[in-house]
Amino acid sequence: MNNYSKKSGYVMIFTLIMISLLAALVTYLANRTIPYVSYTAAILEREKAKLLALGGIQMGLSQLAWAAAEPEGKKKKSADSKDQQTEKPEEQDKRFLQTILPHLNRWQKFSLTKQQDGIDGEIQFAIMCEDGKLNINEIYDFEKHAFIGKGGKADEDFEKIMEPFFKELEKKSGGKELFKSFATFMKNREYKLNDVTELLTVKAFEPFKNKLFYEPPLPGTKETPTQEQKKPTLYLADIFTVWSGGKEIQPWLLSNSMCGLLNLDVVKAGDLEKRKKNIKKGLEQFKPQAKWEDDWDKELAPIYGKNFNIVPKFIKPLLATRFGPTVFSVLSYGKVGEVTQRFLAIIEKGRPSQEQDGRANVTIRKLYWL
Repeated sequence: MNNYSKKSGYVMIFTLIMISLLAALVTYLANRTIPYVSYTAAILEREKAKLLALGGIQMGLSQLAWAAAEPEGKKKKSADSKDQQTEKPEEQDKRFLQTILPHLNRWQKFSLTKQQDGIDGEIQFAIMCEDGKLNINEIYDFEKHAFIGKGGKADEDFEKIMEPFFKELEKKSGGKELFKSFATFMKNREYKLNDVTELLTVKAFEPFKNKLFYEPPLPGTKETPTQEQKKPTLYLADIFTVWSGGKEIQPWLLSNSMCGLLNLDVVKAGDLEKRKKNIKKGLEQFKPQAKWEDDWDKELAPIYGKNFNIVPKFIKPLLATRFGPTVFSVLSYGKVGEVTQRFLAIIEKGRPSQEQDGRANVTIRKLYWL
């Protein structure tokens, strides 16, 4: 009896030890597996969000490519006409502005569902124009180490133009000695800037460290006009560029930060319908070749809310009189679950052609993964 009791007790203790070891092993495996499963799910959502964000870039490309294309109904009517004529470039320009201007510098948002689109997610993208910013490579001569036109007429000397420009930028951004620091930075360079982000190496531009790329106002948010006018948010890469084709700025397609710098009306989250009416009014007077002293108040004052005599003098020599934007940018966000991926594409646009059914040729020159 004693031997039998001892044997039974040994088996029970051994069984309890094994159960404890198995419980510890299961707990260990669970602790290792649960984070891995969560990590895998997050990675999967990230890849899906990345694909949606890239899809937003393609949507922006498509919008730019087709913006100036002749409407299908009108195209068929023209094809049947015996005295068909090639459409004038100014008609394409006007139609392009009618399509792009209402949504310029503004989010376009699309919600996706698994039932209809195969995925639950969200795409939002915004189109901006690089020709509506100041190209810092075009205002400086890196061989002579001097601003373009130095010593010449006041409206051609970029050193004299840039001083009040940067002074106004200091007021709006909180920076100090921006022009002096900028001039020194440019003087010490032997070649053009590859990217606007290089300005962040200058200590004076530190206020822009967290305000580099433009963020359109979120749909549904409301800010009073007084707050926006008193202290607009300025973004470094939304004022300066290295991608546009020249030193002039396209006034029809000013960036939102440039509008804020010049005290012009900026894009607001809830003003789309009002802006469409103002754009329609301004486009009724559209001219491909303008003289802004005479034409600003008729064409652009309805859109920007300011007459030409109120526009800062330092910007007037930079305003392009001939409409001809060529470089745009598309900011795109893709969201799946709680994960958001962001891309910014620099896009070059050609003129619409009959060989491409009225589409413009668009190419991506650079892609940022933000």
